[in-house]
Amino acid sequence: MSTECAGFGLSGLGDIIYNIDGSCIREGASSSGSVVYNIDNKYIRAGSSTYGSIIYNIDGNNIRYGSSAFGTIAYYIDGDNIRKDTSDGVIIYIKDGNYIRANY
Repeated sequence: MSTECAGFGLSGLGDIIYNIDGSCIREGASSSGSVVYNIDNKYIRAGSSTYGSIIYNIDGNNIRYGSSAFGTIAYYIDGDNIRKDTSDGVIIYIKDGNYIRANY
């Protein structure tokens, strides 16, 4: 099952890496950007399908590799900051509304 997604344009500080609309995560700010991930409950899957391969799982503030709640932590969500690895990791992305921006 595919999911239709819409993106939005925005100019600002850090480059927009992804835009989020509903369950879809697209490349860049454009609504015509490729769907790279689909959020399916606690899983983040490859592509636009809810049947895509599980890339990450969401476990509270942790985003872990694979489908296991015991997988290695890839990212930590700290408010609008997305950190590499754990809660004291380097901030690599910033959530800005429906956008995920690079942290320069």
